[in-house]
Amino acid sequence: MHNDSNYLKKCMKDIEIILNKYKLILNKKSKIYRNSEEIEFLGFRFSYKNKIIMKLSNKTKKKFKTKTKKINIDKSVIVSYKRHLSYGSCGSLFYKYAKFNK
Repeated sequence: MHNDSNYLKKCMKDIEIILNKYKLILNKKSKIYRNSEEIEFLGFRFSYKNKIIMKLSNKTKKKFKTKTKKINIDKSVIVSYKRHLSYGSCGSLFYKYAKFNK
């Protein structure tokens, strides 16, 4: 995160140079976002209001609810979701929907 868009453009070019060394390219969707825009990444929505705010995306919530409704769910799935949700301070969501799997 930086206030100077020219600096960010330079950083993006530097990243492209480094990726080219490994014969990799940036995705076409890669761009510089404004601080006011939310970014969805790895199942979370990131926003910035004097600090970075990380919330669980609606898509991830829906997938979690669907998977926890299954009767014979694998315990590793529950453990995996519990760990993933812990990064976004979403523990209450986990205990709300996975309480029957204790």
